[in-house]
Amino acid sequence: MKKNAGSEKEKWRGVMTLMGNDSLRLGPRLTSWIRKSPEKLVFSLARYKFAAKMGSAGREILEWGCGEGTGAPILSELAKGYMGIDAESEAVSTARRLWTSKKRRFLDWNLLGNRLGDFDTIVSLGLVDSLPPRSYGLFFRTLALNLRRDGIAVVGAANKAALPAQSLKKKMREFFENVFLFAVDGETVHTGVTPSTRQVIALACNKRK
Repeated sequence: MKKNAGSEKEKWRGVMTLMGNDSLRLGPRLTSWIRKSPEKLVFSLARYKFAAKMGSAGREILEWGCGEGTGAPILSELAKGYMGIDAESEAVSTARRLWTSKKRRFLDWNLLGNRLGDFDTIVSLGLVDSLPPRSYGLFFRTLALNLRRDGIAVVGAANKAALPAQSLKKKMREFFENVFLFAVDGETVHTGVTPSTRQVIALACNKRK
């Protein structure tokens, strides 16, 4: 028993060595999630993981509405480059402090109606929910404006009365040939979108000319 206990301790010391002594002072949003609603953090990370699988490997990614950069490590892991943009300057400052990397950049700017560049993938999870209905068309036009011809857009939204899933798909079809809807149930993302689905992710590709 003593021999086994010693062996386990040595293994754990090895794990601790690999982990190192780095630590992060999180921003207010992430801190609030961990302390008060950890399920929201898990839910958010699951959506980012799905978005990364759909279009991050070897691609230039723009995250529109990056906040404190919660999804930056996941989206940028296999990406060629990552740009996080948000109109909330304090959140962007936190993201710059937390997620330092040569291939990660963060910009404090309102992208709506503007052009920043040509990206391979644009990810925007939840931002459209904060916009008034009159701005939905401009939001999707801005997505298309900043995407390459063969780019991919991944948009997360609440399935609510102001923008139900099928209306989301219809509006995105004005700018993209193909739009696919996915339902989000907690940590699970699947294709079974129903009227009772609370959150959806739309994946759009083949931008219209």
